[in-house]
Amino acid sequence: MRKSFLFFVLAAVFCIACNSRPDYVIDEETMTELLVDVHMSEGLLDVQGRQMTEHKNYGQEVMAAVLLDHGVTRADYDTSLVWYSQHLKKLIRIYNQVDEELERRAESWRYLAENQGSVISSISGNEVDIWALKTSYVMDESRLSHSLRWTASADTCFYPGDTLRWKFHTYKQKGNQSIIASLALLAENKTFSKNEFLAGASVGPISDDSLVVLTVVPESNSAIRGIVLTLNLLKDEESSSLTPALVDSLQLIRIHRNK
Repeated sequence: MRKSFLFFVLAAVFCIACNSRPDYVIDEETMTELLVDVHMSEGLLDVQGRQMTEHKNYGQEVMAAVLLDHGVTRADYDTSLVWYSQHLKKLIRIYNQVDEELERRAESWRYLAENQGSVISSISGNEVDIWALKTSYVMDESRLSHSLRWTASADTCFYPGDTLRWKFHTYKQKGNQSIIASLALLAENKTFSKNEFLAGASVGPISDDSLVVLTVVPESNSAIRGIVLTLNLLKDEESSSLTPALVDSLQLIRIHRNK
């Protein structure tokens, strides 16, 4: 009995240690404020992009200004993104706060290019590709498109327990840079009338020519209320800038659970 109790205590301590934030990772409050400004900057760049095409380093300078304003280095930002992508429950909590703040500012700012069109198609079927946007993206730091995020609400074609499989192709990266990706499913929290993390998966760093497949199978028959997908192009501390990277052949497959 005593040994069992000791094992339980050690297991609990181990779980807490695994999920606790290391000192080198940006705290959730700062990361939330930082991501809000990053998305605001993306919108500014999207609006001004046509007038700034001759200034190739404009996006890098905007990003550098955002990081400087928050007292964060690029290495700290990239390292924190990697850690939160591996702890999706915390990442979704941050993005919920980011979305709330962006929504609060939305009356005067309509800047998020990802909101121009639906992310998923309303298609029925046991196994179908529901990705509705373009199937290739150039991740380019000069355009602040090196960090991509898509969000979508589930429709009536989704069933409880559906599996989501996100597939895309990456190419061998130049220099010491790589891509990390994550897919998260959200469920409704009726108590707080908002979505919360249900299940997810992440992969990376990816630096080679690869067909990447992220599959998420909910552990329960909870209804899926939303989807969050992210792609981030990162560099190591020794690199001064990112080389544009192509990601193509994007698909988002929804698979109904056998009844």
